[in-house]
Amino acid sequence: MKKIKLLLFVAPILFLEACLFAETEIKTPTFFKTDFQQANNALETVMPACEEQMKSGDLNGANEKLLAAFPASTRTPAQSFLLGNVLFEMDRTRSYALHRAAALAEPENPAVVWEWALEQHRAGEYLPALESYQKFSKARPDNAAPYALQADCLIRLNRINEAVEAWRKSELAPNGSVEQMEELICSVHREPTPHQRRAKLLAKAIQKQDVNAAYDLIALDCDFPRDWWNSGPYKSYLSHDLPAVKAALKLPDDDMCNRTISCAAECATADEEDAAGIKKILTKYRLLIDAPRTIPTNGALLSLILNAAVEAKAIDETVLHSQIAPLVLEQARKGKDKEMWNAALFAAPAGHSENQLKLEREGWQATGDVRFAAGVLLIKKESGQLTSNDTELKAALKQFPESGLIQRVSYEVAKVEKRVTKQQLADAAKAEFKHFTSFVAFATVVNRPRSDYLREYFGEMQNDKSAIK
Repeated sequence: MKKIKLLLFVAPILFLEACLFAETEIKTPTFFKTDFQQANNALETVMPACEEQMKSGDLNGANEKLLAAFPASTRTPAQSFLLGNVLFEMDRTRSYALHRAAALAEPENPAVVWEWALEQHRAGEYLPALESYQKFSKARPDNAAPYALQADCLIRLNRINEAVEAWRKSELAPNGSVEQMEELICSVHREPTPHQRRAKLLAKAIQKQDVNAAYDLIALDCDFPRDWWNSGPYKSYLSHDLPAVKAALKLPDDDMCNRTISCAAECATADEEDAAGIKKILTKYRLLIDAPRTIPTNGALLSLILNAAVEAKAIDETVLHSQIAPLVLEQARKGKDKEMWNAALFAAPAGHSENQLKLEREGWQATGDVRFAAGVLLIKKESGQLTSNDTELKAALKQFPESGLIQRVSYEVAKVEKRVTKQQLADAAKAEFKHFTSFVAFATVVNRPRSDYLREYFGEMQNDKSAIK
């Protein structure tokens, strides 16, 4: 089947490409393709109304309108399949039910089996998902990605040697790319849809006049996640939510909440290299560069504003470290706002100093956030203080067993000590499947995390002949 224009509205592009690649490489029954295309044409007529409902925050209403296009009593397998694809990121419960219905009706249709496997996998049903992936692979044995996803299921079932073999097949299969595999893993393991979170926050901010919900809503709109590695301002949501929240909360122009959410929205949509423009925004709302160096009290929005100012070089580095950093740290120490602590570490003077180690440790203790645990371990590792028996490393592994970064640090230390085990490699691979890790030397974040470490772990496990089941 060709790529469907309709799906681009509600299904993330990465998942769309991933789910439809199977359809272009296998023989889908003609009647199914015809019914699918007719259903797509029918849905196009309701899309404008759905778009407006989504923008206003009525996500459930938009989804109901889509479902109403094909009443459940007369819904065909192809229609269920299409609706499941459309709702994959918008409504996980309905998407699961729709793909299940299609799979029950069309159990031998590889395209349907493929989508059903992804649903089962995402729901944590690893054995049924494995069986569905294996069924698909029998129909298309030369496709690489399904073997990689089988490996993920197998390693979560602690069938490590079988997982290694499935991964080996994925590396040898002639069709499919590493990028395609990475996008599929992201589609299965990414966080629950931010569109639903946005709709709930909007309702809470407006209906209950909840200021904290307003903060969280604008922070989400300003840096809306598309997948693991792409995020940025969702301009159509911002254009609706910002005035809606201001009106509902009846915020005076000089109110700190008003100034903060307005400043963050303008910084998020400004040219990131326009220092003069960013300074103008900060001056307008009297934040960071005013005489008292006013610090927003919401960590997420402070991080957005501060990052924009630093990226545009609207704030001098000396001013950042000497004047702003102490104020942010003072604010962070008042509570457990992990984003405020993140801003405090961001503003602090760079380097692997003992003071930075203390701040990372304090942030970890205050918030329980993995970023600060990783900061502690990376500083200790870079300074040669970290060993496999380190109490903080053991605590981090226990607290964050599926953090790829924590597992990577543990692996690198064990490798130096020549103490790497196959189980440790399996644990590290399991964490990488949940979210790819990318850091160079000292937690350098790049735009698109890759599966390089995952492939490294499987390569080492393949060379390890120990009989771990």
